[in-house]
Amino acid sequence: SIRPTTRSLTIMSSSINNVEGATIKRIGIIGGGAAGLATARAFLRANKNNDDDGTKQKKKVQFEVTVLETRNSVGGIWKYDDDDNDDGKKSRPMYRNLRTNLPKELMAFREFPWGAGDGAEPSYVTHRQVHKYLEDYATKFDLLKNIRFGCRVDHLKLVCDDREHKHEAKEGADELDCDSWPQISLKWTDNTDNQSHQRTFDNICICNGHYDLPSNPPLRGLENFP
Repeated sequence: SIRPTTRSLTIMSSSINNVEGATIKRIGIIGGGAAGLATARAFLRANKNNDDDGTKQKKKVQFEVTVLETRNSVGGIWKYDDDDNDDGKKSRPMYRNLRTNLPKELMAFREFPWGAGDGAEPSYVTHRQVHKYLEDYATKFDLLKNIRFGCRVDHLKLVCDDREHKHEAKEGADELDCDSWPQISLKWTDNTDNQSHQRTFDNICICNGHYDLPSNPPLRGLENFP
């Protein structure tokens, strides 16, 4: 599997083209699963300043992309782990012998076909095959340099940037009193050293899916079942 990198946030500038007069927008992406990878790819693809016939075109906006992933690999829910919680319960819904209920031909990203296309592989694949596909996608489009692994997001807060000082949203306030589009202050913890970090982004894309925390409906009598 793909190992996490220890590079600092300064590495993100390598994905930005030197476009004269361009405005730099910081994009934060929470989650390195399928949705997070596709989102990062979309922003980084927009940074390319070469059109199809090789001529240069100026882009007014360049995106500096940072993906925060709590685990040590891309793939999100498709990264299967055998370990359980301390209470013996599984922490994630993925199970050992799962196969997809959609054919891989529908699941694949349009710009990255799945397999050789010769029909040799079955259409309904295992979770390990899905995870490998997402790893290959991240490698193919050079997304790993923009991902910080082992980072747990703790807090988001809207802030206003008036170029002189930032105004944070007051507790309980419905909206911010600012003249410009509010930015977002994001705080996270690096699990490798338990250090807290903070950075301000122009936009945040929440791509952590629906399966991080279990949803237990209140069913009468459920407590009577082991």
